[in-house]
Amino acid sequence: MERVNPPRSRRQERAPAEPGRLPLLPAPPPYRMPADPGALLAAAFAEPAVPEQPPSPPPARPGPLRHPPEVYRELEAIYRGVDRAIAALGPRCERRGLCCDFDRVDHVLYASQLEIDYVRDHVPPARYLLPSGNACPFLHQGQCTARAVRMLGCRTYFCQQGWEALGAEIYERALGRLKALAARHGLGWRYAPALELLREESS
Repeated sequence: MERVNPPRSRRQERAPAEPGRLPLLPAPPPYRMPADPGALLAAAFAEPAVPEQPPSPPPARPGPLRHPPEVYRELEAIYRGVDRAIAALGPRCERRGLCCDFDRVDHVLYASQLEIDYVRDHVPPARYLLPSGNACPFLHQGQCTARAVRMLGCRTYFCQQGWEALGAEIYERALGRLKALAARHGLGWRYAPALELLREESS
């Protein structure tokens, strides 16, 4: 599989750059690697014996979606595989809001155009076009307000020391499936910083 750079480059956590940000909670303990993470990953990404068909999030606006419903159903299946992998491997989230406040950890969230279109079709524009600086517009009081439609980089990032390698492996597996999905449906491929893609709608 083609290797890609990790979706975020994380260096040192930094103090708040401006007044009004929530104080950081203590960091979680280091991640403890399970005995056989490869087997857990393979099981998580395997097709379920009984096809899953949970309901999709409701559209945010009337009119046609940017992509056919079957495209979004395939994207949701990729997301469910990622979520199963995360649940099986058990990284801890302390809900610090750190992963969404990019200046604090000096990282960039990347996403594909398809992921961004999925967000736009299921979240009202007023929630992502408001100025948010270099933080995710869905971050509010340290919590994600668009969790159901969050992107691959959001699903795989945890600030636990020792998680980075597994997080990157899950991301690469899912990104490969996402590229294949785009190719099957003739969608083309665009991959860029998520904030830039989200804000293009207002430019």
